[in-house]
Amino acid sequence: MRHFSLLSIALFCGFGVFFAMHFLALENSESPQTISCDFRYETKTVRGNSLSGVIESGEDVQIYYNYYQCANSSVARNNLVIYQNADGREFIKLAKGLPGDVFTLKKTEMEWNMLINGEILRNSEGRAYTFNQQAYRMLSLYERDYNGVIPENAYLLLGNLSGGSMDSTRFGLVHRSNIVGKAELYPIF
Repeated sequence: MRHFSLLSIALFCGFGVFFAMHFLALENSESPQTISCDFRYETKTVRGNSLSGVIESGEDVQIYYNYYQCANSSVARNNLVIYQNADGREFIKLAKGLPGDVFTLKKTEMEWNMLINGEILRNSEGRAYTFNQQAYRMLSLYERDYNGVIPENAYLLLGNLSGGSMDSTRFGLVHRSNIVGKAELYPIF
């Protein structure tokens, strides 16, 4: 697991840093405007079993809000991310599909599998994700509309249950602006 100090994140960003109550003020050298970066972290308890095998219901996670924006960092495959829906509810999910990934849905006897870059998509336990007809209908819209390529700033977010959960099989691909943080079982600082 990678550990970062607040200072290393600031240096990585290449911006000046001022910390006051978990607040970063970043100055953009190309413009006289100041960009505020509201980096904060909270410990929260996971409710639900959609990530069973990775994080169990009742376990605490550290959530780093605005991590990707403040650290100017990309979401990596299998990162635990915090997705916020239009109602303001937050979900913790695994980033399984990234911008530029080629994806296709493949019919099995009774269900569907997804291939990412030619490989069957699997959960942390090595089980292939299997999607029912309803999930297939949702995901096939993206496959058709984007010619089987996840567009820029879009992500496929899934739980760890191979049969699906409240994830991209229900709400579709997620825009980067709706990913509000990164989660870790252990603090990354």
